Amino acid sequence: MTTPITNFAELSQLRKKLEQLPAVGARVAKRAAERFSELARASFDAGESVGGSSFGPGVTLKKSGALRARALAYLALGAAIRASVASVPYARYQLKHGFLPRTGQIPAAWRDELARIAVEELRLELGAAP
Repeated sequence: MTTPITNFAELSQLRKKLEQLPAVGARVAKRAAERFSELARASFDAGESVGGSSFGPGVTLKKSGALRARALAYLALGAAIRASVASVPYARYQLKHGFLPRTGQIPAAWRDELARIAVEELRLELGAAP
């Protein structure tokens, strides 16, 4: 339960904290990009799509190691997160195997991690108890 604001000084203090929310978005994106990279690499190492299905018989996607090393690195650009697929020229042809989520289809486990990170960062910024 939150404490009601009872005077203008408290309201001013809250306003100042809310002005910092764009910075919170950037921090959330940075932390989430790191976590998404970890989750993508774990699925890749297991030979599975980010949704948990197998790449298929005989499909390893590990020939040179470039996909794992460079295409599975998520980047934070302000409050946005994107995969670095362009860093490996042939990566876009391998997307059919599901080593990255399809646009707009974030896996539930990733969505849960994003929500957890966002709540932690908002609590830190607003000074709320965990």
